[in-house]
Amino acid sequence: MNLKKTILCCLAMPLFLASCSKETLDIRNVQISYNKIYSQGSNTPFTGVVTNFPFTKLPIDPIFNLVNKHHKFLKDNGLRGRPELASTGQILLCDVEVVDGLLDGNTHCRLMSEQTTYLDFKYKEGALDGKLTVNYTKPQDSASSVQVISANFKGGQLNGRTEMFTRAGQTIYDTEFENNRPVDSEKFLNGDGKVIIENFYGAKNIEQVKYYHPKTGDLIGESTGRHRSSTADPMNFTGVEALYRFDRDEEGKVHFWLFKTHTFEGGWETGPAVEYDADGNIIAEAILEKGNPRNGKWRTPSAAGDGEILEFHNGLSSWQIQQNKESKQRDCIYNKEKTYLTSTREKLETELASTSDEESQQALKAALSDLKASPELMTQFEQECTTN
Repeated sequence: MNLKKTILCCLAMPLFLASCSKETLDIRNVQISYNKIYSQGSNTPFTGVVTNFPFTKLPIDPIFNLVNKHHKFLKDNGLRGRPELASTGQILLCDVEVVDGLLDGNTHCRLMSEQTTYLDFKYKEGALDGKLTVNYTKPQDSASSVQVISANFKGGQLNGRTEMFTRAGQTIYDTEFENNRPVDSEKFLNGDGKVIIENFYGAKNIEQVKYYHPKTGDLIGESTGRHRSSTADPMNFTGVEALYRFDRDEEGKVHFWLFKTHTFEGGWETGPAVEYDADGNIIAEAILEKGNPRNGKWRTPSAAGDGEILEFHNGLSSWQIQQNKESKQRDCIYNKEKTYLTSTREKLETELASTSDEESQQALKAALSDLKASPELMTQFEQECTTN
């Protein structure tokens, strides 16, 4: 590489200033064959730096898993903190070191047209190996970044301590891994040092979960098995599950609070269920039963989980009970009116058939054509149906 190309390389690659002596290729000048990286037209596997490598074209499934875990727990979905959206490679681009055609060395990923490093990790002979850091922008300061995930890999698997943080620096996840499995248990924290969810793994999946109060740290529930992911899965989830919510203050810190506890047996909600507000006050409490799901105060279902709290009786909400009552009343009034009209019509038609007086016939025909229940009679029907 001549001096001019080396200078251009350094200007274009601030993330690799220490590597400017290495040969550099833009992704456009790369070809991949049998999982090895070559320079276009070369028969020798490439060694050097490849720039603008699409994040999703790299072997990064373990990183995706960590980012999605962080996102699901904290619901942090700011654009600058969402490498999980890089489905086309147009959001995150990476500069990667390559040795003999294999990913080997430092990898730095940034948003297109920016130089801020959002992911920093390493490969060894094509597998993740070494420290991973994921950075999001700081609260109220999009020009700066803060670390939200720290992890360690060896041979493509999680090994060592893995931590996750809020953008305000609070620890929300702290777990020691060995060969991709938690050494003891997987721990989610409330941001103030207290564990609120602790997952215990079996051979493949989570087999036991413990839930703790986010303010006191007391154990409030345990469950075994897992929720059904499809109707074909066995209904084996049993025990008390806790759900949490959090608020963010002006500094961006999160404050978790216990939102709900409910009980499962064999995959079905059954037994006591309690919902709380942010101050710990009970705002809904019900007994849930399989096939007869609600008795007491409970929140109506909604996509956001913030439906109206209603009184339930034998599975029906107060609104449903009122609607059913009004429907029955309407049916009752209709049937009484129908019975009256049918009976009166039959009487008038019988009279009409038995009289030969023309004036009487005209009067009966007029009565039949204008047959209806009087307002007074309809009021009477309404009163009778309301009473019943």
